[in-house]
Parts: sequence; C-alpha cells; structure tokens
Amino acid sequence: MDWNFLSFTERWQQDAKHYGVAILVPESRGPTWDYLLTGQRQDMDFMELAINEVRRHVPIDDSSIAVMGMSDGGSLGLSMALRNPSLLRTALVQAVGFFVDARDAREKPRIFLEYGAKDRLFTPEAVARPLCARLRAAGYSVEFSMVPDAGHMVREQFFASAMDFWLSESGPADARQASAPRKLLR
Repeated sequence: MDWNFLSFTERWQQDAKHYGVAILVPESRGPTWDYLLTGQRQDMDFMELAINEVRRHVPIDDSSIAVMGMSDGGSLGLSMALRNPSLLRTALVQAVGFFVDARDAREKPRIFLEYGAKDRLFTPEAVARPLCARLRAAGYSVEFSMVPDAGHMVREQFFASAMDFWLSESGPADARQASAPRKLLR
C-alpha cells in the first residue's frame, strides 16, 4: 500500500493507552477486504483469529467490543457489527459506501457514522443521507455527522469523537476473561 501502516499503529498505540482500551489494527491482504469484493473469507478468518487471540491474552470486556473503519473498512466494519451484534456492540465508521444487512435484527449495535460534506466518492445526497436513513428506519441508533469541509479522508479528530461516543455508553468497564472463541459473519 502507499501509506505507512507502522505510523498508524504507533499512533493508535498512544490512543489506546490514553483511553485505556485495547486496539487491534488488521490490514487486508489485498487492495481491499476480500469479503467485500468476492465473499471470500481469508481476511475475515484472519480477523476472527486475531480478535480471539487478543481476547485470550488481554482482559477484554466482551460486552463492550467496538469495530472502527473508514471507507471500505467502514463498510466492512458496519457489516460486521450488524451481522454480529452480540460480539461487536458498537460500529464507529466513516465514509461508508454500503453495508450487508443483518441476518437477525433482535440485537442492534450502536452506530457512530461520519461523512465529509465534500466527499465526491460517497456524496451526502447519493450515499450518506440515504444510508443513514436506511439504518434508522431499521431501528438502529445512529449518531450521524457531516463534517463541513472534509472530503473522503480520515479526519484527525475522528478517533477522539468516536471514542467519546463509544465510551460514553460502555465506559472502560472491569475487563472479564474472554469467553469461548467467537465466529464472525457466519
């Protein structure tokens, strides 16, 4: 890829310490997540393995796991939360292009959804507002924001805003030992 993955992970490590949370930062093997392009599971199986490995070694509150992503990562993250709400209780996503509908809508994750008003890829009128309306019509709690001067890129303050949203409800609770390994998007 044409970006420095190590610099992102170093920054997220600082943020994790600041907020008192564990952060897992997976990277797709190809230009985007294989599940989105082809329905293949190589990336999903890796994420499932990685999440369960973290849950084995780090005390995690299983009732307070969130997923975060931007663009394709946001589409995948939102889809994962909608399809796995018993594991992923909150979706913190930006510039989502689409999502895979939930199989069973009894449990509903909380959603923090942000777009840039000047996003030419996922424009407010064609993508952002209709997607938000579709989620709300399905009964999801959505915190929606449109950043006036932003385009299709990660806003520096997104992480802090998303963390405030996530932790305002769940809070860094007393971590419990992880339960049995969990399956994703089955």
